[in-house]
Amino acid sequence: MIKLIAEFQTFWQISTGRGAGQNLDSLIERDANGLPYVSGKTIKGLFREAFAKLAEWQTDEYKQHHDELFGSFSGNRHETLQGKLHFSSLTFSEQEIEDFKNNQQLIPLLATTHTSTKIDDKGVAVDKSLRSSEVALPVILQGEISLMENADISNKKLTELLTNASSLITNIGSKKKRGYGQVKLNLEEKK
Repeated sequence: MIKLIAEFQTFWQISTGRGAGQNLDSLIERDANGLPYVSGKTIKGLFREAFAKLAEWQTDEYKQHHDELFGSFSGNRHETLQGKLHFSSLTFSEQEIEDFKNNQQLIPLLATTHTSTKIDDKGVAVDKSLRSSEVALPVILQGEISLMENADISNKKLTELLTNASSLITNIGSKKKRGYGQVKLNLEEKK
């Protein structure tokens, strides 16, 4: 098992795809406690993409382990292989979650609203282009990466490969090109 720590350096947004009436065009994803989080599916996709890039650029080692770890897709569902990695969601620590449950008035302080508008070539705001989005504040979240028992790779080697892949993951969520979601990922092998 590998512990994954995500240190968000800037505001970030994992959007629900829903808004809140005329006040907000997009809301952030929240868990059952109302806390912002990043789903394991999102994290797995980012690592899969980074791993695939390393398979293109680097040694055969990444090519060799890609399909086993992340699965492969074929047009025929009977030929599709399931990956042997499981990524949990990135959440606050258990102690922090308990603290937020006991101090629920602090939960709304974990997010703020950012507003933007489109500007035309003459420097004038375009009509009806004003957008307001909820964004999460920079925080530290954590999760776990686990490997199925029948995988043909050691935990040490897996940690090494995923650490290299994590260096390619510099942003998480939407509006990455606008500086949102800058993140530093750290992996720690759990004994």
